[in-house]
Amino acid sequence: MVIYLIDYENVYIDGLTGLEKLSKSDEVIIFYTQNRCGLTFELHRRLISCQATLQLMEVMAISTRKNTVKNALDLQLSMYIGYLVGRRPQVPLYIISKDTDFDLDLTFFEQYLQESHTTLAICSSIENALNGVEQLNTSRILKQAESESEMETETASNTEATPSRKERSAPKGKKNGSVVLFPKELQTSVRELLALDDQKVVNRICAIVTASEDLLTLNNLLSRYYHDGKQVKNIYHKLKPAFASLRENAVPQK
Repeated sequence: MVIYLIDYENVYIDGLTGLEKLSKSDEVIIFYTQNRCGLTFELHRRLISCQATLQLMEVMAISTRKNTVKNALDLQLSMYIGYLVGRRPQVPLYIISKDTDFDLDLTFFEQYLQESHTTLAICSSIENALNGVEQLNTSRILKQAESESEMETETASNTEATPSRKERSAPKGKKNGSVVLFPKELQTSVRELLALDDQKVVNRICAIVTASEDLLTLNNLLSRYYHDGKQVKNIYHKLKPAFASLRENAVPQK
């Protein structure tokens, strides 16, 4: 048995790809708002022929605060995850969404709840969940990027001219036993496009590019980690023309 929590406002019909492959023991819970609740005849046919248990949850967003309305679905879906983790700890849960805000749920789960629950993952469609294709955890990537930067700073501050035997024997591509996170080609491109010398900033941008499947996600992630609108716009427009190439370097195709 598996439970799929659909962020319908985000993934729309594409997120339900693979619905017909589910079994009677599975559950699909579709969270939607009146902003995006279109139901085509084809989707209706797929829903009524699905073997899994279906549940529709309309998200109510009654507030005078713009951000509260905007994030209402994310907040209520996250609350329901907490409910399921407590009530049904042995049932795998999949969030079907491309919204990077759910990374925070995943990070919290991995830090505090993983020992008491089987699975919590984020996928862009039911089919990807069935195939084990998970979304990249942006928060984890950025945390690794920060760690990598600190490691490189410590290495650069080492004033010893002669490397130790341990350093001489370390495998290529590793630093202090940790695999370098981002490909050199990606780091070089980011450094040249943005005219950067700060390795910490280079790693952060590389992390954002790695976690961005499209330009919309790129802009959203830049906005999350850079609160200056002018700075976000400047970085985005420098990265945009080379985005396809950057993505090839960040996530090589198999």
